[in-house]
Amino acid sequence: MRLPWWNPDPRSVIFQHTLHISRSLRKRIRQSKWTTTLDEAFDEVVDLCRRGNPLSWITPEMGAAYRELQVRGRAHSIEVWEGNKLVGGMYGVVTGAVFTGESMFSLRTDASKVAMVDFGERFFSQGGMLIDTQMPNEHLCSMGAVNISRQHFVKRLEDSRTTMVTLDASRLPVNRLATYLMNPERAEDSPIGQRD
Repeated sequence: MRLPWWNPDPRSVIFQHTLHISRSLRKRIRQSKWTTTLDEAFDEVVDLCRRGNPLSWITPEMGAAYRELQVRGRAHSIEVWEGNKLVGGMYGVVTGAVFTGESMFSLRTDASKVAMVDFGERFFSQGGMLIDTQMPNEHLCSMGAVNISRQHFVKRLEDSRTTMVTLDASRLPVNRLATYLMNPERAEDSPIGQRD
């Protein structure tokens, strides 16, 4: 059976300049003791995303396919850690400078939002063009997801597919993001948007 390509019109995406950080999330980031990693617990992130939805489309076969993409460097996960406990994260597939988010989970308040912001900082600061969220929902719209036409999305995908974006895989403290969020002199250079 041919695999379908989910290609809605309009398409929901987050650009660097639209990524929205609410005041309450900024406060959580400033005070956070959490850390984040990239691709350190890919299988666990996929599994927790699947367990969060009993009717999930993330079958074991799909999970294995995503794992193969991750081994090939075409899929990534971002993990949020509270000490040694995985409390949030998301994963998706990268095509050039476009990252298509597949699913996210949260075991602590705002942990999935922190995963999105942290990934955005890592991705946009290295030349990422947009994070594809596919379909809008309240959670993603609150973080700055906007709709663009299918035609615009496909053009962006074509323009960026040969771009290589190398992501920092270090374990990093979440509160480092406060430097960008709270320093007005660096706001224009920030890979993260601010608006309320």
